[in-house]
Amino acid sequence: MINKTMMAVAIGLALSGCEDGGNGSSSSSVAIGSGNGSSSSSVAIGSGQFKDSNTSGISYESGGKSGVTNENGDFSYEIGKEITFSVGNVVLGKSIGKALISPVDLVVGGNSDTLAVKYIASFLMMLDTDQDATNGITISTNVQDIAFNWPQIKFTARHFTRALKGIIPQVNDANEGISHSLPTADIAKRHLEKTLRCAHAGAYYGNYTGANNGNLAFMISADNGNVTGLSYSVPGNELTELSNNTAINHGQQVSFAAENSSKQVIFESQFDSLQNVSGDWTDTINNLSGAFSVTRMGGAIDTTYRYTGRYIGDEHGMYSIDLDSSNKLTGVAYNIKTNQLWTISGNHSGEDFIATSSSGANISGTLNTATGALSGNWSNSTISYSGTFTGSGCQLN
Repeated sequence: MINKTMMAVAIGLALSGCEDGGNGSSSSSVAIGSGNGSSSSSVAIGSGQFKDSNTSGISYESGGKSGVTNENGDFSYEIGKEITFSVGNVVLGKSIGKALISPVDLVVGGNSDTLAVKYIASFLMMLDTDQDATNGITISTNVQDIAFNWPQIKFTARHFTRALKGIIPQVNDANEGISHSLPTADIAKRHLEKTLRCAHAGAYYGNYTGANNGNLAFMISADNGNVTGLSYSVPGNELTELSNNTAINHGQQVSFAAENSSKQVIFESQFDSLQNVSGDWTDTINNLSGAFSVTRMGGAIDTTYRYTGRYIGDEHGMYSIDLDSSNKLTGVAYNIKTNQLWTISGNHSGEDFIATSSSGANISGTLNTATGALSGNWSNSTISYSGTFTGSGCQLN
């Protein structure tokens, strides 16, 4: 059937057409030589996004690459090298270069509960020009300039807030007319986790192999990070719901577990990149096991909103839909039993949308960009199939 900021995904384009280390970032090659043509070496350059929402105005440096993140949080780095982020004289931290970097990656062993991670996120939110981090974080050029006069902030210090007492008035003066305040660590944590959920949300499809084999699909909710899934055994012609699941974690290695209702079949997963998830599965009753891998369905890196959901009825599967700034819908749907992908295209007006899929299905429903909810009906008159769909989403850019 159906086949200002949120989750930005940098799709992996690789040097000479190969994927850049599986991290999902784009890459290119820069020749570095002596200038006399006698010798040169090639440096692979990757690109990614900094997110605590899309964050602009952060300086970065990686090998010979340096710059300031733009309104999308974009940065470049030398593949295989670390990248350091700073605001003026304040070093936020460093990470190995990859497609998505957040405050979680700037602290050794960091996750969303790490105090230093929460303080970095809180600091960035305080610097935001309009004090509304939900539409992106913008650090003005005035603030970037005065930040070169600031001392290094110890984000691990118990008295972190005291260090900012002399800085916040300077930020207020630099952004005349705006009253800046420091969010609490808990507010910063919730905002960061929402951003990370949105970045990893979507639908993923692939297969599992081993003592049994078949098709597999997962869906990660932008609302709460919960994971639901479907597996279809080809030898057994059996469809299994994976609904007894844990939400994704918010650490440097994002992972989750998915089980059927009886906890007999367990899929233990980790993100290899924003595009790919892999892991192992076990059938605890029949003593079977194997491996699996899934890949993100669709997903334009510059789309405004992304929605993911399930469709049911005479066919079952998952879908991912992008909504751009011109209200154009594009997407992909996956049929779990037939292992087929169908493209989706349509238009959105108000809260209503109409679309068609390459399978011949007509799709109509409601899509609320404020709440992230969508639902509706689908039908394919050619084969007399029909059903319903539900889903949710978030703002990507």
